[in-house]
Amino acid sequence: MKRLHPDDLPDKPITVGQILSAMDGGYPGYLEKLLQQVQQWLTYLSERRYPMEAEDLFWGNGESDGEALLPQIGWVQAFADVMPSGGEVMGHKDAVVLGVGPIMFEDSLRMAIDHGAIFGRGHCSRIWLITDNWITGEACAFGGHINALREQGVEIRAIIVTPWGWTEVPWSTKPGCPGRTAWTDGRSDGRQ
Repeated sequence: MKRLHPDDLPDKPITVGQILSAMDGGYPGYLEKLLQQVQQWLTYLSERRYPMEAEDLFWGNGESDGEALLPQIGWVQAFADVMPSGGEVMGHKDAVVLGVGPIMFEDSLRMAIDHGAIFGRGHCSRIWLITDNWITGEACAFGGHINALREQGVEIRAIIVTPWGWTEVPWSTKPGCPGRTAWTDGRSDGRQ
């Protein structure tokens, strides 16, 4: 797919359909289901006003009436390697790195790079970094690592999830180049 520079865009408005059709690679069905689960978990936390035991909720050790996130997403391991996980890396083509809740952005980015460079070598070709925050300085600090992995055939794709929806953040070597950015409200009930 040929990437366009903002100056190459037509003067007429661009439709959501055009944006979605321009998104190369698309999203696998399991990923969309996972993003909805993460969004629901974040919604639960926001409605509780981010309780002190958020880390315990993430791992399933807290005294809470809600279910923890990690035990709920065990089904994803049939489709992709999941990190962090106490389980074994199965060598899937896809990997999912969760950077939500107590996991810091830099830690999740390092996990994604380590998996692509070391643990998934020869197996993994796409890593989905799912995060609830984005720190541009940290993303830029690892730009060389991400480019080196891309040259080796491993693509890291970052998705920010909030209680209100999710969007993919473009990785690019040139500032100002458009990437995959379409806000998706993953709620099944249609709330916004």
